Amino acid sequence: MSHVPFRMERLMDRLYATDEILDFVGRGTYASVFKGVSLVDGDKVSKGSPVALKVFEKRGLSLDRMCQDIVREVEILRHLNHPNCLQFIDCFQTEYHIVIVTNFVDGKELYKTLRDGIMTEAQVRSVARQLLEVVNYLHSQVRVVHRDIKPENVLVTSTEDGGFHLTLVDFGLARTLSKGRRCVGDRLLSGNVWQLSPAPSAAPADSLESSYTDSPLIATPCGTINYAAPETVRSLVQSGHLATTAELMPRMDMFAVGTILYVMFCRKLPFQNRGNKVQLVKVMEVGPLFEEPEWRNVPPEAVDIIRLLLSFDPGQRPKASDVLQSAWFLKKNETGGVADFLPMTSQCEEG
Repeated sequence: MSHVPFRMERLMDRLYATDEILDFVGRGTYASVFKGVSLVDGDKVSKGSPVALKVFEKRGLSLDRMCQDIVREVEILRHLNHPNCLQFIDCFQTEYHIVIVTNFVDGKELYKTLRDGIMTEAQVRSVARQLLEVVNYLHSQVRVVHRDIKPENVLVTSTEDGGFHLTLVDFGLARTLSKGRRCVGDRLLSGNVWQLSPAPSAAPADSLESSYTDSPLIATPCGTINYAAPETVRSLVQSGHLATTAELMPRMDMFAVGTILYVMFCRKLPFQNRGNKVQLVKVMEVGPLFEEPEWRNVPPEAVDIIRLLLSFDPGQRPKASDVLQSAWFLKKNETGGVADFLPMTSQCEEG
């Protein structure tokens, strides 16, 4: 494994208490997430506070690029300051592990929320509005694209007024957009001080000005195929490389937002992935259909938004700020109006 410039700790349980079985939250390809409790007071967490521990096993990180992705994820998390984003607390390494510490969100994945019950139109609008607000923050203020927006990376917590509070998680695939700014991943943590690393000999990993082969941490150029934009799927079919520009990269996130909005209303994916990616691109080019009975109770202005977000041409997809100013999102969130939704189907499977 390559060197990771995070401070070294002898044991994780000197800082955070967790149980590998009882506190297990979930597992990805290279990391597992656990709920923990801080054993010390710090600048961003007090003793006894719950935290989330994203734990990477060093033995599974065999390539330099994998370590660069982890460093980049930490640097991006450090810059986030939004009520609908994870809050970075700490990062360190032990002899066998790399650990990223964030606040613990006591919520459910949006996928499970949809699977377990119905949502009113007002609840759908509220969740979508919060998602758009955090995406707008990422794109316009911190100049970051998430690249893996899907229901499994959206946590929702029930509120006292019957609504939901949304938190966008997992920035492992995120990239920066700003030109002229030192690339995320060039600032490295050593002890408690962030220092600049030596200039890389190759092109920066998150350059968006030309095609490149993306991180080995993922199976597709950008996230999960069920929520991937047409240009991502097409690139995968043609070469396995993603050729795009910084200007268009945020539109991939917007396509994923449109897919989630479609799923919240219809409980099905707009484009079915049958394993044939060439055919999937052709279906995407035709555009989404709104012929199922579930759409009868969906306002036409909401359908229009979804249709735009799922445009085959990325240049036709609106920005998050523009969608938030549309008539449907400016509606006051009434508490009534339960839509005649159908149960979650197997077609909307976890990505």
